[in-house]
Amino acid sequence: MKIEAVTVCIDFADKLEKIISNKSKLDRWIIVTHESDLDTIKLCQKNDIEFVCSKRVFDDASFAKGRAINDGLALLNKTDWLLHIDADQKLPDDFTQIISTECNNKNLLYGCYRKDEHGNSLEKGQHTTKISASPSGRPRIIKRRLILPIGYFQLWHSSVRLKYEEQSLTGDKDDMFFMNKWNTSFTNNIKILNMNTTDVSGSQGHYQGHYIGIRNLKSK
Repeated sequence: MKIEAVTVCIDFADKLEKIISNKSKLDRWIIVTHESDLDTIKLCQKNDIEFVCSKRVFDDASFAKGRAINDGLALLNKTDWLLHIDADQKLPDDFTQIISTECNNKNLLYGCYRKDEHGNSLEKGQHTTKISASPSGRPRIIKRRLILPIGYFQLWHSSVRLKYEEQSLTGDKDDMFFMNKWNTSFTNNIKILNMNTTDVSGSQGHYQGHYIGIRNLKSK
């Protein structure tokens, strides 16, 4: 069983450094960054990890993460399993054993839950969304339950799909579009693995607005 992985890391080298151990659990790992992110480039060189600089991630976009993922996928052999994993998600020590045991259906999209570095479970796919309430126009906040696997960990077989979605100009929609490719009105081809990644950021990046890109957050 061969697993090739893609991780987008732009202005996030401090988190990527904490998950370098993922390399030993993967057959191949491509880091997608930008030519201006010298910290990530130096970290990859230091640890002998393959990287590619995306020219499209900021092309008339805030943070076109789906494009960057495809720039990484384009370099892979794509003959077996493919993994998209975020730059702050550390794989468990028994990752290889779990995948070998549980990933026995090539037609499924596999996901998992995540915990922080203290072992506390993070909310399972629940995001906070602001919407306008009519007729007053005053905003109200609702919580909507999302079906996993969302973008921090998505594992699938290359015989089903070779490319990621790249419709969004930020990083908060393409993972949902991609996940929905496995869902129809008749089937739900998704399985949650019996494992957790460790989120070294300590919280869901969606709440901090990471989907618009770290440098865009810092420039505000």
